[in-house]
Amino acid sequence: MRSNDNSESEILSPIAKELNKKIAYEFIIDSLRIFSVPGISLKNVKEAVSKKFKDFEDGVHSSIAAENNVDFLITRNKKDFKNDQFKVLDAEEFLRIVERK
Repeated sequence: MRSNDNSESEILSPIAKELNKKIAYEFIIDSLRIFSVPGISLKNVKEAVSKKFKDFEDGVHSSIAAENNVDFLITRNKKDFKNDQFKVLDAEEFLRIVERK
């Protein structure tokens, strides 16, 4: 009997995705023991609209971060955040900070 590469990948791919999903969910739960996640309000949405960020979601994140006096905001696109109320870090910068502690 000959193995079909496609059938193996069809079996292994969903398992790998589920495993990665499980690891991701565990990471989120562990992270929530350390970090808090503030909610979004109508005020945040209005501020996001008025600040005219390139991406609406960045405006919402900026508003929430400022309102909650965060020390930093972690993002993949630092250039879209021009703010002196909190530091804007990419993931690598954040990990370097965490590793020092």
